[in-house]
Amino acid sequence: MGSGPSTQGRDARPQLAEDVGTVADEHGAMRPTTRPWSHSWRITVHRATIGRTTRDAVRSSNTLATTAEGHAIVIDRTGIAWMGMHSTTDRGSGLPGMRGGISLTCARGIDQDEFLINLGADLDELAERIPYRNFTASAGGRSAHANHAMYGTCGEWVYVLEDWGMSTWSTGFHEVKSMWPGPGEEIVCVTLNWWSPPRMTLHVPGDERILRAEFGEDTGAGSALDAALQEAGALIGPRPDTAAAEAEYEQRMELLPAAVFTAVGAYCGLTIDQAAVEAGDLPSVLIPMV
Repeated sequence: MGSGPSTQGRDARPQLAEDVGTVADEHGAMRPTTRPWSHSWRITVHRATIGRTTRDAVRSSNTLATTAEGHAIVIDRTGIAWMGMHSTTDRGSGLPGMRGGISLTCARGIDQDEFLINLGADLDELAERIPYRNFTASAGGRSAHANHAMYGTCGEWVYVLEDWGMSTWSTGFHEVKSMWPGPGEEIVCVTLNWWSPPRMTLHVPGDERILRAEFGEDTGAGSALDAALQEAGALIGPRPDTAAAEAEYEQRMELLPAAVFTAVGAYCGLTIDQAAVEAGDLPSVLIPMV
């Protein structure tokens, strides 16, 4: 393991040599690889049960999965990449909280409760700060007209998590006046749009403009969020014409949700604990469907 040159004023990037041999090999062929992220890393290497070497670069309990030429690679790092990894996981996982199919809306320049009220949350429910696991249990299941959401804050951002397939803000800001962002309010939204594809990233940079990017693209604004998408490998371009390039494209498409959430997490500086979300420890409110 070594370090590569820094980019854009960031720290040196960790470089790894990947063993591409099988479990039966005492020593396999080595391939150099460089990870594009900065900050502190702890690197561990182990044999995977599928017979390929995997490597873990750990910054916290959150996980980003990548692949290289068919070899499994797992890289853990701080952020929200785990939401992207589980974007196609069935939400009915039996957990008291959320794991699969999470759409994220986060905002700054606005008070937490004000933002939730703008989304339609009830004042009394907000005041009680009921943990998600207790709220959903007392409600007796999902409502046909409203969705349970988790919420919290990280730094200057308030975030809302929903696992019904879409983000309420993304479906309602153009129809519900209270959801329209005011001057100085910045909003970043990653909505999976299960019921109305394509998957989208929306960005209101604080000037009431609504910038949109389908997964795999940037907003075209040349913003810091666009730069984060580029750095995370979330820009993949059009589908190639050749069969050889098609396989690599499909791999990148599979990893795209994790890359998008990684980029948004890096841009916003978000860390949302996966264990707390899955346990339903975060407070919850009902948000009416729009």
